[in-house]
Amino acid sequence: MKTITNENGVYQLKSVLPGQNITLVPNKIDDPLNGISTIDLLLIERHIKGLSTITDPYQLIAADINRSGSVTITDLIELRKMILGTIINFSNNKDWIFIPESFKFNDPLSPWTYPETISYNPVTNSRSDVNFIGVKVGDVNNSATINAQQLESRHFIRSLELVHAISTHPPFDLHSFYLPK
Repeated sequence: MKTITNENGVYQLKSVLPGQNITLVPNKIDDPLNGISTIDLLLIERHIKGLSTITDPYQLIAADINRSGSVTITDLIELRKMILGTIINFSNNKDWIFIPESFKFNDPLSPWTYPETISYNPVTNSRSDVNFIGVKVGDVNNSATINAQQLESRHFIRSLELVHAISTHPPFDLHSFYLPK
């Protein structure tokens, strides 16, 4: 089953049943260049050279273009290729990465291992606290346009597809899926 969030990032799943095992899998397909500019190249370059260290775990994840678990010259080269139009997609990454809001990094300066789904095995009651933080890959300076009218923080996504697996039992609601901050 799939659902799409409303303009405020809220969703409601009406066919979720008590006792079901579900996994929430957020996805957003976007213009790969959204939020990406030479400023991001500069920020990554300064980080690699040690001139200005990126300390925010979400910015580090955004800077790890090739999803290698580190920020290197290879990330810089791939981002430059994207900006110049010689590639149209990242080779080993997607446009957006979603991390459960409740997840705490063991080491925020090495945030390379993180979940990208939330599972309930089984679901036992309605939930209104199922939140993800969205990271636009390549957008280190947080400038992605979320919708046509406004510029938002990387942490709030206006339109998001949510995919989940279901089983059978009497229905109840799982709702208020939103991306805070």
